[in-house]
Amino acid sequence: MAKKRYLYTYKKPLLNGLNQQEEDFNYFYHPKYAKIIGQKYGLSGNAVETAFKQYFESMKHLGLTKLINKEKLRGKVDNFNLYYFYNFSSRLSLAETDILRQNIHVKNSLKVGDFDTLFHEFNHLISIEDNHFDKWEFDKKEEIVSTGYDIFNLTTKTCKHELFNEGVTEFLAKLQISYLNKKPSVLNCYPIETSLAHGLYLICGNSLFEGYFNKGSLSHIAKAIGVETDEIENFADIVSNIYENDDVISTINNHYFAQKILVDLLSFKVENDIVNNIDKFNSFAHIKMVAFKAFSEFTKTLYFDSTKNSLFNYNRIDIFNDLINYYFELLHNVKDYIDENPDLVSFVSEDISFQEEYADIITIFEYCNDCSYALIDYNEKPIDILDYIDNNEIELNDINRANYERKKQKIEDVSYMKDFDKYEKIVQIYDKRNKFYNNKIARESEQNL
Repeated sequence: MAKKRYLYTYKKPLLNGLNQQEEDFNYFYHPKYAKIIGQKYGLSGNAVETAFKQYFESMKHLGLTKLINKEKLRGKVDNFNLYYFYNFSSRLSLAETDILRQNIHVKNSLKVGDFDTLFHEFNHLISIEDNHFDKWEFDKKEEIVSTGYDIFNLTTKTCKHELFNEGVTEFLAKLQISYLNKKPSVLNCYPIETSLAHGLYLICGNSLFEGYFNKGSLSHIAKAIGVETDEIENFADIVSNIYENDDVISTINNHYFAQKILVDLLSFKVENDIVNNIDKFNSFAHIKMVAFKAFSEFTKTLYFDSTKNSLFNYNRIDIFNDLINYYFELLHNVKDYIDENPDLVSFVSEDISFQEEYADIITIFEYCNDCSYALIDYNEKPIDILDYIDNNEIELNDINRANYERKKQKIEDVSYMKDFDKYEKIVQIYDKRNKFYNNKIARESEQNL
């Protein structure tokens, strides 16, 4: 014991005050963890154990091992129970995690190889905060427990940020599956919510997971971007309520609002990072290249569902227009900053031709999206302006290979999903129908009064 204390006494502290011992313990004990987990799932020999070794390897690769308290992780691995059920309340459910009893329930028909589901549920498990109410940052009179960002109030029986949490959970699982298979993974479970978590991750990096493994606090995300926590709270609320109403128009609008918030956060973060590091650029053209790289990388995360018949496609053209408008607005703002601070910048700004460049840039943004549509790659890095100063090349998947991987998950070729005239007509029909029924309801209410 004395030797261990000596080895770790002078190690540099890591995030959240954790030291090197925390990361080393979680990482070097992962074969033991994987063995225990494999035995508890018991689906097929060593298959689960082998997969979960890669699960913990991926956590190390992604820099997340240090975020999880070693005692908490060890306790979750040792103490969780696995139960098999023939079915759930929803025929689409494959598994669920009981956050109160810290158990995992899986369908009896779950086959080995469906590690997406196992990884997803295990992420829920290790993000559960134990029910020690005196330690909560919330009102101590309330009985609160959570898994990740899903805050559950035992008194009122209400959940907060449930679907936002599912998106983050599934996004992490997709990164882990991509690491396991050493190729991009394809969206399938909670695809809209997962794609939005993907976009937020590119903007805020691993701060997305700091709160996930720390009682569901959104303050880490807000701090990384440089905004108030209320802004991230609003985003999480919208994501969790995308399907709140049966009204099709409301669902489409909620999806659009969530995407627009992300574009706004992206622009805010990139502009601030450029201005705060203006001395590291050698020309205005250099700034344009870096900003273009950042927006192109973010474009890869945009998702409008898996079929040409989905009305989420109706948002496609508006989101791309927002993206390019924010891009040019950012360049104009940086140009104004340079013009107003000639003593801080060694070069002069350049005129920005909106009309001449618009068509070419939006075409490239769309192509970046086509090549990465619905794909998540474990090698993908969050947007980092300082990294882009020296390397602003955009790495893209081969479009044919991407279509092949997507087709296996029954996602249609992206080029088939761009019939905007059709969506316009369909939405108008829905809108007309809803106005008719809303007026009818209003008339009936007046008659009842």
